Amino acid sequence: MKLKHRFKGIRWKRGGGELIGFAICLPMIMLVISGIILILQLGLAKQKLEYAAYSAARAAVVQENMGRAQLAASEAAMSALETGTIGINRGGVTVALELVAGRTHHATGDVGWQKGALLKVIVTADVNTIAPFLDRRMGTEIVMMVEFPVSSGALPPP
Repeated sequence: MKLKHRFKGIRWKRGGGELIGFAICLPMIMLVISGIILILQLGLAKQKLEYAAYSAARAAVVQENMGRAQLAASEAAMSALETGTIGINRGGVTVALELVAGRTHHATGDVGWQKGALLKVIVTADVNTIAPFLDRRMGTEIVMMVEFPVSSGALPPP
């Protein structure tokens, strides 16, 4: 009986409407804030991946062959993603190298590892966001010219 008597003493019209309105708007406000954080997080992850791709490409183009370039690029990408990686899963990072243009070998028709050839470096990683249903694999690529000078006998005849 006392509880019922207490509820009768509350003036519901003096602030209850504002409280109910705030309770209804609060989830919408949280969705907007979460969306802004999600966009910022994806933008920072993309920026970090672009820096890792640049670092990997710089490390790769000064190597003497494709095998060493792959190792150097992987190490450079991992070290670039070591600090300040918000949401990037370092275990899911892959670095791929591909020669896309340059002088071709007569016998195979493939582009050889030589100064002036263009190397495409692709860095991809798993990105975990604050929204679990939006976790995705992001990647970026960059093209750079191979800078390692080769000996004069290593090039095929033009």
